[in-house]
Amino acid sequence: FVDMNSFFASVEQQVNPQLRGRPVGVVPFLHDSTSVLAASIEAKQFGIRTGTNVALARRLAPNIAFLRVNAALYRDYHRRIMHMLDQTRCKVTVKSIDEALLIVPKDLRPHSLELASDIRNKIYQIGDWLGCSIGLGPNMFIAKMATNAMKPNGLVQVLPEELEGFYSTLDLTDLYGVAR
Repeated sequence: FVDMNSFFASVEQQVNPQLRGRPVGVVPFLHDSTSVLAASIEAKQFGIRTGTNVALARRLAPNIAFLRVNAALYRDYHRRIMHMLDQTRCKVTVKSIDEALLIVPKDLRPHSLELASDIRNKIYQIGDWLGCSIGLGPNMFIAKMATNAMKPNGLVQVLPEELEGFYSTLDLTDLYGVAR
């Protein structure tokens, strides 16, 4: 499972290097009454997440840069990344604009970690500021969960015999579909 890190904000930082290393919030419109759609990794370090009110985000990170959503730009990077993923021998299923599930052919499974590393390197060739977390697992649910185990830019493999230990590190609300 490939999950791009802070995708919209990272793409903005990719095309505008002056934003790199600084908190960035992508918003639907530039007004204090709206909420952040996507926060950069730097903004997340201040506690700013998707849904954070812009006025609160300004208090948490006074030097945050807010940018209006640029859907065409994000789709362009999405297409580039998916095209690259389609060049692997994996069956690729797009899960969202910044996520994809790859079914690795049986003969490549012993080399899954190398494949994941190669994918990450090719993403950096598309954009040197674009990071991703990659999870390897026996099914989509576990692979997606593994992407969250080490963010940003993590690479986590969960083998079937490691499932009990993997689950023991999680809270119930860490599982997809389980809320408070």
